[in-house]
Amino acid sequence: MKTKLNEEIGRRLKWLAFFAGITTRKLATVLNVTPSTLYYIMNGRVPLSLDKAAKLAAYFKVSLDDLLGDGTLIPIYFRHKSGMSKEAACAEFLEKVDIYLHTQESAAASKEADA
Repeated sequence: MKTKLNEEIGRRLKWLAFFAGITTRKLATVLNVTPSTLYYIMNGRVPLSLDKAAKLAAYFKVSLDDLLGDGTLIPIYFRHKSGMSKEAACAEFLEKVDIYLHTQESAAASKEADA
């Protein structure tokens, strides 16, 4: 069932995968689910089970709070890029946000054109 919580968790999962440069196929393998099941999780249609959430948190080296919504993705990104200076990580983060938003806008425009 699609809920706001499931959508938020799916959105966080998309961002984590995007920032880490991990494909959905690889992430599905990590979770031991099919790519289509992962698609439903990432789009909020299927809830993320606690055992899968724990696997993801361990894989991305984040807390369950960060993954499930009490944390923020910016510190997660900085922890992931721990070898970089804060300024370099921040600049890269902002660049990736622009790329991510552009990708989302392009996908939405493509859907509208197909409709």
